[in-house]
Amino acid sequence: MNGSFAASGISPSNAGRRCGPCSPRTCVRGSCTICVDDLEIWWRETAPTHESARIISRALLAEAKRGREGVQVSVTHACGIAACAISPAGRIGLDVENAAPLTKEMLRATAETFLTSGECAWIFRSQSDAAWVDRFLTVWTAKEAFAKAVGVGLDDALQSALVLVSEDDAVRIVSSLAPGRRWRCTTMQPLPHCRLTIVY
Repeated sequence: MNGSFAASGISPSNAGRRCGPCSPRTCVRGSCTICVDDLEIWWRETAPTHESARIISRALLAEAKRGREGVQVSVTHACGIAACAISPAGRIGLDVENAAPLTKEMLRATAETFLTSGECAWIFRSQSDAAWVDRFLTVWTAKEAFAKAVGVGLDDALQSALVLVSEDDAVRIVSSLAPGRRWRCTTMQPLPHCRLTIVY
């Protein structure tokens, strides 16, 4: 999952990357659009503050809803990035996190406190600190995006959702909150040090 647009679950047949003023609907200058299946994900780099990212995420949300009836929308922001996902039908959740403030000690303490032993084993299996951060953010953003898709708090998602990652880095979520539902999960790196995940 290296490179500026590494993504699991995305292939040329089901996704496209368009950057800049990329959609006739996009009025938030400088935003980029990624298409995954029938979903649109808009994101934009912001000033490196949470306040700037929050303001841009609100602008993305307003534009996403403009003139559209019955769409499902999820927004997220972290320091330096804002994003919005739009689904024509069906539940959707989106989360983005910035790795910049994470230290190895913070990561290990957070993972061991909130994640399952299997998730921790996958995260710490790698020898590289950078891979630890990338793997941690993959699991964490998947759980947060899942919480948004299901409409529950993060605490419930942390306790009931299990993130499974295959050898080819495909991410799956299994949860008692939505038994029998097969959730799709796509994770990508739109900016260096950022992990963005969509669950639908």
